[in-house]
Amino acid sequence: MKTKLIFFLTALLIMASCSESKKGGKLSKKDDLPVIKIRPPEGELPDLKLSEIAEDIKYIKLETTDDCLIGESGVHYSKDSKYIFINFARALYQFDTSGKFIRKIGRKGKGPNEFILQRLAVDFKNKILYVNPLNIPNTILRFDFDGKPLEKITNELLISPNILTELNSQLIYANNPGPFFRKEYKGGYMQLLSFNPQKNKINFYLPNYYHFNNDRSKYGAFKQNGFSTLSKFKNKAYYWCAYKDTMYQITSDTISPYIIMDLGKYKFNYKNREIPRAGAKYNLEKVIFNKLFILDIMFTNKHILFNFFQIKEYNNFNTFLAVYNRNNKKVKYYNNFIPNDLDGGFNIQLRLFNVSIHSIDRLRNKDDQFLYKNNKKYSLKFPERKDELKKLLDNSKIEDNPIITILKIRDDF
Repeated sequence: MKTKLIFFLTALLIMASCSESKKGGKLSKKDDLPVIKIRPPEGELPDLKLSEIAEDIKYIKLETTDDCLIGESGVHYSKDSKYIFINFARALYQFDTSGKFIRKIGRKGKGPNEFILQRLAVDFKNKILYVNPLNIPNTILRFDFDGKPLEKITNELLISPNILTELNSQLIYANNPGPFFRKEYKGGYMQLLSFNPQKNKINFYLPNYYHFNNDRSKYGAFKQNGFSTLSKFKNKAYYWCAYKDTMYQITSDTISPYIIMDLGKYKFNYKNREIPRAGAKYNLEKVIFNKLFILDIMFTNKHILFNFFQIKEYNNFNTFLAVYNRNNKKVKYYNNFIPNDLDGGFNIQLRLFNVSIHSIDRLRNKDDQFLYKNNKKYSLKFPERKDELKKLLDNSKIEDNPIITILKIRDDF
């Protein structure tokens, strides 16, 4: 795990600053916004039990065939749809909610209806798939839920997204914080944007005033896991980037400030962007060490959950949950893993909430401390289901496709 997290310390040092949402009106003053103060907690942290967040859990075993051999990957699911979409190894797979394999959509390549998948957004309401291909620049490909190609959309302002999601039939792009912000990339002046795929136009955007010069030789390189995060909740999206202390709310009409994240001295120092190129310990220590990054954000009816990540030193990192109560404006800190006291299955991680996917091989490894740590010390809400996952695993082969976990979030949390 440590090796995987340290691996993300590559490519970029720029900063993004925002004073107003273009085509979306003036932004609110910071003084008008609530402030969430976060500091790395000390000492042993309590557990946030799964039953405090979710009221039910179910498992879906994905069918294994020669045409759909997949691993742990991105899952796109909606309780209002009978389909699940998986993006794995730059390809797109479709299953139904019983786990039956339906089809593979598209093929790898550069020909008609061929692509190498980079990002996927799913409009479950209108049954449209939006594919951002790695090998076809400035392009979005549209497919229906039967895998039929509908349209190829090309726009020179669409560069490589770090995050892509659908919101009210519009596409929300968080641009890739890397060389794509160089001035020769025409869309580099936008940090975040709302795109209308029906009209092929930008609705509004969050400006990025800090492009790379054409000569990158004097710039440091930095792309940190948790550098930018986007979360959807009730027809709105919420965006945070380490360059700013503001979290933004995105609707169908505009982008506007939502809350201020006060990280104090643990905030990423974007002023150190003009330093020797990355790789030297000096660069990482000066820019990364002890800074806080948000791996994931989850909204519920009454709370906002943050999964924080902090690199203390080489091969030494700290992760924790911060739960903000939107009613009393207070923050509580918890362990990063959420013990499963619903049915005694494996633990949950916020970045996998509320739909997660796990390989059979990993689920059978009872020594995996993250999945199974402390999962026996709590009484179970559904003890009669305790053997459900075990039976599912016993009837599976190591090489079988993964199991998907789906949680039903409590309305009162």
